[in-house]
Amino acid sequence: MPFATRHHAVKLITVAEFVEEVGALFDLGTQQADKITLARSFSKKQDRYSLLDGEEAAPLIEALAGISVRRGAEPSDDARNVLRAFFAHTQQLVSWIQASLVHDAADQEDLNIAVTELFGTPQLATLIYALFESDVLEDYSPLKQLPICVKELTRQDYDPIKACKELMRSRIQERLDGRAPVTLLFFKHLNSLDPRSSTRPATQRRELTALRDELNAILGKANADLLIDELTGIYAAMMALKQLHRRMSETQPQYFPALIRQLNKDMQSIMERDTSRRLSANRDLFVFFMHAGNMRRLTATISNTSAFKSLLEGHRTFASSGLPNLLRDFLRNGLTKTWNRTKLIKALKQLQRCSDKPFHDGVAAFLLGVLAISEQDPAAQLHFAQCLQAAEQWALGPFHSQAALFALGLKLALEPSPSPNALNPLLSSYLENIPQYTTIHLEGSSSESTEIYNLHEAIAEYNEYCWTLTGHKNALIVNPFKKIEEYLRKIFDEIGQRNWPVTAESLKLVTFDVTTKRDVERVKSEIYGTSLHQWLTKKFIEEIFRSFRHPGMLEILPAINRYVNLPESMRDAIASASDPRSAGAAP
Repeated sequence: MPFATRHHAVKLITVAEFVEEVGALFDLGTQQADKITLARSFSKKQDRYSLLDGEEAAPLIEALAGISVRRGAEPSDDARNVLRAFFAHTQQLVSWIQASLVHDAADQEDLNIAVTELFGTPQLATLIYALFESDVLEDYSPLKQLPICVKELTRQDYDPIKACKELMRSRIQERLDGRAPVTLLFFKHLNSLDPRSSTRPATQRRELTALRDELNAILGKANADLLIDELTGIYAAMMALKQLHRRMSETQPQYFPALIRQLNKDMQSIMERDTSRRLSANRDLFVFFMHAGNMRRLTATISNTSAFKSLLEGHRTFASSGLPNLLRDFLRNGLTKTWNRTKLIKALKQLQRCSDKPFHDGVAAFLLGVLAISEQDPAAQLHFAQCLQAAEQWALGPFHSQAALFALGLKLALEPSPSPNALNPLLSSYLENIPQYTTIHLEGSSSESTEIYNLHEAIAEYNEYCWTLTGHKNALIVNPFKKIEEYLRKIFDEIGQRNWPVTAESLKLVTFDVTTKRDVERVKSEIYGTSLHQWLTKKFIEEIFRSFRHPGMLEILPAINRYVNLPESMRDAIASASDPRSAGAAP
């Protein structure tokens, strides 16, 4: 029976979708399209922290910190810095969740509620508590007013429009304290507030500016400013919550009320110093990630971060309880380089116990693909394609990114010069679904883009897996140096046929004789695109060990291996004779 007909489709949100969703709550999804899609850069470049220090995230960070209608009022740098760090760490956490296999969920709404309860509301509540403790937020920040907005929603049947009207009316009337009749023009705006009105921040600011002018005459500027700041934060928070309610209510009617109930409960629990396992583990995660921006590289992973593991293992949606240890380890962590054919076959047999689970088909296809690689069978391509198809229906965690990695590697290994259109979707799928562990900092002198950097890293990862799985055979290895290997073999074969001693002079003469104009123009390292002469003089060590991390892999390149081990003077002789500026290159 086809996969899609047996189970509801269930997916975890990607980093790109997460950022766009948050941006949309503050009306940044369309007008700031170029800026808000920075999530795609994060998922592909893994450079969250440096990008968040730039202008790309400014509109979203400013919206969270708060935008005052009072001229000259600005959030503090401390507030902006905390929010940048939190937003960056939340993306990292989203990628970790996305890389975790979903074992059980009734439907998409059930999964979203589970993730919200496990991570979403505790992390947001922890942030709110930290911001209140450090007192860095201004009253006009929607985050500063979020606790009272959430509490009001629980009183108003989770209706953001009704809650907004009631909360803002009560705040205004409380401050007016009978000093003037309640005939403010702003109340007319509130009366007309409905699901379609006042959705844009510009509208909110215009209405609040008019209210400020009215209140100045009644309360005086100082008191009016205090009230306006509070109302600004409430209005922005409520309109963001209204957007969230609208986006969720049509397809997931229980999600918004569940989110608000849990957030209200978690904020109260944290204020009361609750030490429950769920909140304690989330606090540990919060502290770890908030410090991550100060680190050049993170060494923690999903498998060795106890707080994250304990949260997953304690919830039915992600737990793999009751399964054999071998299979449980595989489902939690995906394929690692310690796995061999024997363990893979055993895991495939044990997977039969999960034949009624929605993840079964995708994981089984992945295992069959890996076993096919271990046999150097090109049919592995079909199995990984099936796994990727299954991942579009059910959140397969680590198997999604790894299937994309193997599909990418096999395409490069088996197909002559695959087009970018064939490679880019697989590379994107791999990069968008891997858990983010590190931030990439390219050297200032590097001429390659970060996307190309990631392609080279993916090839090295694929090759290392293949080398291990096949018992050090090379049929499915991605070898960017085939043309250079053939060129150097031609040189060494020629010097052998001439029965000349191997010296710098003899190598230079032979290279000069056998190098054609076609060699100069067309022999290069594939994928890297490095010219023959540049590769021979500068790039060979760097590129070889980027593609082939295991020293034993040089066995598949005997001529290159021989070249690498020549004395420098002999390598220079070959390189100089291959120079396109050499006048004697054969036609």
